[in-house]
Amino acid sequence: MAYKFNAISGTFDIAGIGGGGGGANTALSNLAAVAINTSLISDIDNTDALGSAAVGWTDLFLSDAGGAPTTNGQISYNAGNTRFEFYQNGGVVALGGGGGDITSIGDVVTGAAFDGTQGTLLTFFNAGGNATLGYNGTTFTPSVFITSNITGDLTGNADTVTTNANLTGGVTSVGNAATVITNANLTGGVTSVGNAATVITNANLTGDVTSIGNATTNVTNANLTGIVTSIGNATAIADKAIAIAKLADGIDGNLITWDVNGVIDVVATGDAGQVLTSNGADTVPTFQAAGGGNTLDAAYDQGGAGVGRTINVTDGAVVLAGAETTTNVFEITDATLTTGDGANILSTSTARTSGSLLGVSQTGNSAGANTGGLAFFTSSDTSATVRNLVTIQNTAGTGGRCLLIDQDADNISLNIQSEATTVNTVNITADSQTTGNILTMSGDGLTAGSIIAISSDSASTTARGLLDIVQDNAAANGATPLTIQQDGIQEAILIDKNNTGISIDIAADVNSASAMYAIRTNIANAGAGLEYLLDMDGSEVVSAAVGGSQDKKIRVRIAGTDYFIPCHTA
Repeated sequence: MAYKFNAISGTFDIAGIGGGGGGANTALSNLAAVAINTSLISDIDNTDALGSAAVGWTDLFLSDAGGAPTTNGQISYNAGNTRFEFYQNGGVVALGGGGGDITSIGDVVTGAAFDGTQGTLLTFFNAGGNATLGYNGTTFTPSVFITSNITGDLTGNADTVTTNANLTGGVTSVGNAATVITNANLTGGVTSVGNAATVITNANLTGDVTSIGNATTNVTNANLTGIVTSIGNATAIADKAIAIAKLADGIDGNLITWDVNGVIDVVATGDAGQVLTSNGADTVPTFQAAGGGNTLDAAYDQGGAGVGRTINVTDGAVVLAGAETTTNVFEITDATLTTGDGANILSTSTARTSGSLLGVSQTGNSAGANTGGLAFFTSSDTSATVRNLVTIQNTAGTGGRCLLIDQDADNISLNIQSEATTVNTVNITADSQTTGNILTMSGDGLTAGSIIAISSDSASTTARGLLDIVQDNAAANGATPLTIQQDGIQEAILIDKNNTGISIDIAADVNSASAMYAIRTNIANAGAGLEYLLDMDGSEVVSAAVGGSQDKKIRVRIAGTDYFIPCHTA
């Protein structure tokens, strides 16, 4: 046994003497019978290679290290998952998995082996010897599922270009990929040239998406920011993915529709006042003049007979803006009405305070003489049936007045013009009245006017009275037909007789044992003034030659006989 100095380690190694020793020589040319029982460590970091470009190793066999690698550049074999594991940049990169395709490639954005500057070709194979991912220093060419983050361009004819990938860069499929992008978060352009069945599915896209080919679905369930273009026969574009600005320009006023073959078409622009009208099935609608299909009668039966008869007024009044000059703005005509009303306004509101069910007002001033009224009722019905043309009825036990006329102008408040000949012009029936007045008038502002002025210019000689007051019940002992109260100094009754005949005619026909007075006076002057029963103001009662020498006489006729009452001056 001999000691040999090791310049590398700075120690003495035990070396065999002669050719029969069992250790390795310095050239490592006798390793066939040597078992290495320690780690092979290079003398300087990042300097020595295992093999060379000219002479390489055939295979590398690794056993399960019992744990994942933990140091950059460390490679281990995980027998449980049947895969190789690399440690780089604080994470584990796994290759393989059950002997099948590559299921994941770690974060290769900053990995030294995948930065596009080293090597000319890097290819991964599956257990069948088929290439799964190729890298030529510029682009990746995948053919199987990749569930990692990829930076760069993807090109090729893979069945699926990218699935569940976060992509930064351009994605291009030239060929017959079944799916170009699925569940991807993309920043960049996506282009499919070929017959991909689905170009984009469930992707959040920022950039341009272009399909050139026969993709059956161009974009599905995608949130897109950028331009989407399909050149080919794509059967679907993402729902709600096309903005109005992306539509082709057209003609002002045209509407989009579809013809009988389901082909998109337009409805030609109509004229002012026309309405869009359906022409039935298999025919494009057109704008037509408002007519038979746009009448109030059609609206009345819209949805069924009488269904459209109700207008729910919730956002403003229904307005008839009339521009007529000589014709009516609104008319109600009826030829079959029997017991119903031509117009009926019904209110069930319990909250109404000062509003009216019917309000008629005029705010403008007429340019000339105006003989028209705010309301006009006329009837040409000659039926002898007694009826009221206007009826105001308050059926409540209590409530307001039936009619109030408030005249603010200097004109007549109520004018009644009657052509009747044998019936009363005004008839008031108030048989239920007890303590109230049937007719009350007040004229506190009168000066030269009268409360009641009754005039007749009829030349008829028929006996009649212009004012008849009849108390027609003999049992009404307390009723006085006419009461006149004068609180002033002027006459209580003034009779101005301008023709021959009787001025006052009193007829009292009774059959009673009680006293009866044709005229009874009751004069009581509490002052110093004289009390006179009659003041004839010097007028002749009878001729002075009749009945003696008295100055004046009063003739009283009783039962056809004249009696004279002498009157002397004081």
